[in-house]
Order: sequence, then C-alpha cells, then structure tokens
Amino acid sequence: MCSKKWIYLSAIALGFLLVLGSVAPVIELDGDELDSTEIITEPQRSGFHSGTPHDPIVIDGDVDFRASAQAEGWPGNGTSEDPIIIESLDIDTSGAATHGIRISSTQVHFVICNSNLTCASASSYFGIYLNNVKNGALINNTCTSYSRGIFLTVSDFNTVANNTCTSNHDGIFLDNSDSNTVANNTCSGNSINGICISYSYFNTVANNTCTSNFNGVYVWGADSNTVVKNTCNSNTYGIYLTGSDSNTVANNTCTSSSVGLRTDSSSYINDIQWNVIADSIFDNGFDEGTSNVFDHNYWSDYAGTDANGDGFGDAPYTFNFNSDPHPLMFLPTPPRWTETPVDQIIEIGTFFSYNLNATAPAPIFWSVDDTTRFTIDSQGVMASIGILYLGNYKVQVTVANIYGVSISAAFNLQVVLAHETTAPGWVITPIDLTITYGEGVDLQIPALDPSGIDHWTLNDTAHFSLSATYFELGSTARITNNSVLEPATYGLNITVFDTFENFLSAIFTVTIEPPEQDTSPPDWVTLRIYQTLEYGEALQVQVVAWDESGIDHWWLNDTIHFTLDEYGVISNATVLEPGLYRLEVRAYDPYDNYSSATLVVTVLETPSITVTTTPTSPTTSTTRDDVDPVMTLVLGAGIGAVAVLVVFIILLRRKS
Repeated sequence: MCSKKWIYLSAIALGFLLVLGSVAPVIELDGDELDSTEIITEPQRSGFHSGTPHDPIVIDGDVDFRASAQAEGWPGNGTSEDPIIIESLDIDTSGAATHGIRISSTQVHFVICNSNLTCASASSYFGIYLNNVKNGALINNTCTSYSRGIFLTVSDFNTVANNTCTSNHDGIFLDNSDSNTVANNTCSGNSINGICISYSYFNTVANNTCTSNFNGVYVWGADSNTVVKNTCNSNTYGIYLTGSDSNTVANNTCTSSSVGLRTDSSSYINDIQWNVIADSIFDNGFDEGTSNVFDHNYWSDYAGTDANGDGFGDAPYTFNFNSDPHPLMFLPTPPRWTETPVDQIIEIGTFFSYNLNATAPAPIFWSVDDTTRFTIDSQGVMASIGILYLGNYKVQVTVANIYGVSISAAFNLQVVLAHETTAPGWVITPIDLTITYGEGVDLQIPALDPSGIDHWTLNDTAHFSLSATYFELGSTARITNNSVLEPATYGLNITVFDTFENFLSAIFTVTIEPPEQDTSPPDWVTLRIYQTLEYGEALQVQVVAWDESGIDHWWLNDTIHFTLDEYGVISNATVLEPGLYRLEVRAYDPYDNYSSATLVVTVLETPSITVTTTPTSPTTSTTRDDVDPVMTLVLGAGIGAVAVLVVFIILLRRKS
C-alpha cells in the first residue's frame, strides 16, 4: 500500500515548499508559500514496480469514480482522511489509441501510486491525464514513451511527486492548472520538456531532477510560480522562462547544459537567487526579459576576486543582457554531517570532548546552544567548561556555511557514576514463539539491573500489550495480544531501561499459524422446498443452515424477482406474476464450502366468479315496486346457489 506519508501528501501539498529561509536567508517569500511541515530533499524511489496488468482506466465525475472504486476493489472513500487508492498497476497502451489513466471532472481525494504506464513509442496520448480535477496525488509512478507522461489541464490543488517520466515528448506538463505541487520527480530523456508549466499560476516545482531533455524546467506564459531546489543537468536549456511574470527561481542547480538559465519575452521575475549555474556549453545566463533581478547566484565562469572574504565577488558577474551584483565565490549548498551526532555518556569527574564532523564546499562555522557549559571551536570540537554534575544534558549544535545556510543536530549527554554505565541483563533471553490461530500470547520476560529497572518499551502496540511488575533489582515484562491475531509473523523489539537510561534490547518473532482448513459444507436445518402463493401475496420464507465455522454469506440465483438477506430470509422483490419459479439457494461457510438447495414457488391466478341469469321479457317487465317479495327471495336463493356451485367447480378444477 502507499505509505501514510504519501497518502496525506495531498493534504499538505505546500509542505513541499522548502524552507528557503533556512537555506538562503536573503530571500524573503510570502508566509503562505513557506507554510511547510515537512522537507523532503532526497526522494526514496523503488524503481520499476511489478504491478498487476490492467486495461486503461477512464473516470468521469465523482459518482463514476466511487462506482469504479467499488467495482475494482480500490480502498478508500474519497475523503481527505481516506482517499481512494489506485495502486500497483501495469498499464500498457501500445497499439491502443487511448491514455493510460484519464480522470475528468472530480473533486474526491485520490492517490495513484506505484504503477507503470508504458506505450510502444511517443504517441499523441498521455500516461496519466487529469482534466478538471482537484485533490489528486500522483505518487511514485513510471510513465514512458507517451506524448506527455503526466498531463494536468484545468486541474488545481494536486500533488505530483516521486514519479519517473522518461522518453516522452514532455515528462510532466501543467496547462491552465493552479496551486499544484510538483516535487521529487525524475524527468529524463524527454524530447521537449522535462517539466513544463504553461499558463498556470501559484504552482511549486521543487526538488525535481531533469536530465537530458531539451528544456529541463520550462515556464511558459505562467505567473507567480515557485521553482526551487531543482537539479537540471545536461539539457539544452536548464531552466527557461518566457512570457512569465512574478516567478521565484531559487536554489536550483543547472550544470552542463547549452544554456544554464534563460529568460525572455518580458519575463518579470522579483527573485533569481542562490542558484548554481555551472559548466554550460554556450552561456551560463541569458536574459532578454524585462526587469529581471539576478542576485546571489553561483556562476562557474566568474573570474572575480573576494578581497574582504565575505564570500561574494567584488565585481558583478555580467552575462547576456544582465548582471549579478553579488556573485557567489563558493557553492551555496548546505553543509552535510560526515557523522550525525549521537548521544554521549561520560562518568562524573571526566572532561567531556566530542569531535563533530561536517563538510561543505564553502567555509563553515560552528555554534552550540549552551555556552555556559560548553564550547566548540572552528574545527567542530566540542568540550565541557569545567566538571559537569550528574545528570542529563540536552545539547544542540549548528554548523553554517559562509552564506548562513545551516544544519543542526541535538543529542543527549549523560553524566553518571562509574557503575551506572552498565546496561540491564536478561534473566531469560526472549526467543521466537509459534502458536496456532485462536491461541493467546502470554510471554513473561524478566531482566535485572543493579540500579533498578525504570521502564520498558515495545515496538508493536497495535497488536500487543506490554505490562510490567517491578522489584528491587529488576522487573518482569508481560506481553499479551490485544485481539485475535491473524495468521502472520509479527516482529517484536522489546527494550528495557534502567534508572540511568542504559538499555538492553531483544528482537524476536511471534508466528501465528493458520487453523486447519474446513472442507465440510454447511448442513440445512430448515428448508421449505415448495411455496404456493395467490397473485399479489407477499413471500417471506427463511432457510436455516449450520456450519461449525459459521455461515459467511448466502447466494440466490434469481435476484430480479427475489431478495435474500443475511439471515437467510427470502422475499419477493416485486409483485410476482402467476407462474412457477425455480430458485437455487446456497449457504457458504468462511472457507467457501457451500450447500445448495432448490425451492419451487408457485403463484396462482386470482379466481373469478361468473353469475348467469335469464333476462326477463320486455313485455313482462315491472318496476321495483311491482316485484313480489316471495319471488324475490326464491330468485335470490336460486342465484346464490348457482354462484356457490360455480365457485366450487372452479376450485375443483384448480385442484385437479
């Protein structure tokens, strides 16, 4: 399944906007642009995914989307908390005049992830095509040999992240689409654009890698977009803006292209800063626009000097039709930890010294947050000021390059007595456990420590509970299951801590084996085979079956005229026409064993009553006042007897 990190990516689409303030403090961007809760600088891709072969997908509207999800078995209900997930599909449209996945006119929340979409050669169709769509997330897909690998038109508030688009005309293309996030994608070997933003506004293009395309990132007639932290190598144009206003281009790296960065056709941009533009074949920079501001960029062919050592060239860098007044002398990339700082323990009375390691292409400077107890020199060696008392000290260190681009790390320093550095010990080392489905888990794990046990932790609290009893020199942990565990192997990591935070861990497994397979079908308990109804009469008959594993569901062959509920009650779905209905009903157990029975429902016509009388002669007709009461009584009795006789004969014929 797509990880939660990506499922909720659409809800924090602006989270991909990198916190540029920490990378390039000279840039001042709108607060809404930088409302970030997560920075993803190194995308994790699984490469080619082996998915399930599937025909092309066409969805039109929210109702169609939910109906398709139900028919296909796609999880999710379309809300932001529970988006519909289309995952791990292989769609090959070679020779077919169609798009791989086309979604139109929807606002439900959905994720398309870990899928492969391929075509024989760059056709006129698209791998993933969103038309008038909001709230979509395209995550970790591969699109190859299409006209456009991923194409969004008139689609807003979507996320396109961690996808690979190769050998298309355009890798990723946004047309008349606003407020989308395009991040961490790889677009290479596309004949026209790696990423194109056309007549679209307020989009963020961040952390993408565009290699060997005609244009790496192409912004065409599009305003107020943010293009940050992209790597564009070996393209004809690294980043190219034309007819576009008020865009931000910052912290990108464009190398080994014919032209590193080009703007033209009245492209008024307010921020082209902190970019690395290097080793271009013809021009690092080319500007035919109006009022574009280039400042604080690194140009590989800058030949100036830095007399005062502030990291900026003393003379501007000039290029075609513009200049950069503060060219960078060093690459502005942030420092990196050679070894990430880790927690430290020393014994009381010991002088503390810790050699921190970080590198950067520019000069770096160190600092520590607690200057009353610690110092740190220019080489990153941190030391205590005097002797530290017993206890725990939380320390944060920061390393920044000459341009103020910094990284920080925090670690704990414990000062303990000499014997307090010893970790607890197992009385009985935890070992792997195997039980059968339905059995309970009950493990007792004791540990000892001279200073006493402080607490325990367990990695899997979704399936297991951890409780503990404590005694003077140790403790016993008890692990039980929270609910009936499904057959599987569960990996557990239990850790015990003493009162000085020394700890001991053990890794073991709990394997739940499946129960024996039930091969016996259910038995019928109650079964009424023949049912006779008059026309218009309702049917309601219950069939009852029993199985040791329980009855899982029922099945009925005729669902046009009849219904069968979860309790085995058969009812007519409509008014039944006269005739004979043969029904097959099945009872299934959870292992798909079933028993079948035939029911016959007969619907009779409603009987009619015919009364025959002898007409009176017109010459002897009389008025109501002239009728003899005795004759009326005799005549009525005769007619009634005839009617009874006729009904009786009809019933006898029906019976026969």
